[in-house]
Amino acid sequence: MKKNILLLTSSDVDEEFVNALKDSFKPLKEVRLTVLTEEQYGGNATTRIKTALRHAAVRLPHRRTVAPKPKNRRVKSSESAAELPAGETKKSLNKKLRRIRNAILRFEPERIVVLSPYAMGLAHKAKKKSGFKTEIFGTACAFTHDNTFFDLAADGYTVQNVEQKNKMTELGFKPDRVFIAGFPLAAKEYTSDAVAEIKGRYCRLDKPTVLLNGGLGSSEIKDVYAMLSEQGGIINLLTRPGANNKITAEIRKNAEDKGLTHVVVINKNDSLDECLAVADIVVTVYDAAVIYKALLLKKRVIVFGARNALQEGDFKFLASKGLVQYAESYADTVISMYKLFEDGLESAAFETDLDLFINKEPLAEVTSLISRLSGGEEVQ
Repeated sequence: MKKNILLLTSSDVDEEFVNALKDSFKPLKEVRLTVLTEEQYGGNATTRIKTALRHAAVRLPHRRTVAPKPKNRRVKSSESAAELPAGETKKSLNKKLRRIRNAILRFEPERIVVLSPYAMGLAHKAKKKSGFKTEIFGTACAFTHDNTFFDLAADGYTVQNVEQKNKMTELGFKPDRVFIAGFPLAAKEYTSDAVAEIKGRYCRLDKPTVLLNGGLGSSEIKDVYAMLSEQGGIINLLTRPGANNKITAEIRKNAEDKGLTHVVVINKNDSLDECLAVADIVVTVYDAAVIYKALLLKKRVIVFGARNALQEGDFKFLASKGLVQYAESYADTVISMYKLFEDGLESAAFETDLDLFINKEPLAEVTSLISRLSGGEEVQ
């Protein structure tokens, strides 16, 4: 009989992470991954409201879930930063906890894997309320330490890099329960002929291509789009506004009204893999999945529009490693683009830095690790 793993996610988690994990577990004979989404444990109406509240909180960097801890002080699990956001009622919380408990009783998972601070908070509250013994395992979806995701009550974590592990152990987490495994993502590679065919469908073959990515639908993309679209026909501009249909419609209308034939607006359901395959440069808001997949494909990346301390920390960390260009103003995105074209997109130093940072098979490693842990094996 297959052993179950319950993946608990929330609406503010990038679907790329969830879909990659789902697909990677399909071939495994011993383990089955069951995904419990916020729509399933929270209901569609409450999901929309809570998502809006969480996104509103993200826009205000000064609003913290908990006060910052003094240095050299161990964080108690009771002081975990993985608390529920403001606006949660006791009734809605109890409904979610009851549904999570019912899922655990139904599937009897060996492990609960969570991908966000919100899901981490729910998992621990459900465990405390219901008394189940299932271990809770966090998979980090950021490049630097996220204090809102850190919880000493968790049974283990997979993280992207050694700096994250060192920070967790400094705060008191057991080193043998933090595993460096990269992100659970894989990038699809195409042959040169396939890339040419895809590019021909989207845009002109004789011009370099810039992919402008808006993540979950960040409004910041509009200012950068305005600047990049005004650069004329020297580039193909693939614009992927993301989940915000209003912004997508505005940008599409702007391109049509101005007759910008070098601009192609990508729908949220169009293939991200194809867009990344034809891009020479990726310009993006904070979108860890897109950034990571672009780096796996050795694409040059320009990041902008950090909304909080964690996002800014990730951008500065990646820039310090020589992996991205951090545009601290909208105008800097255009300056950085021209500098990359001028210096040349191929760089031995960039590829060396990339090889030191990127796990070549992160998806396989995370999948294997969670599978082995759920089978009760010791992992070194």
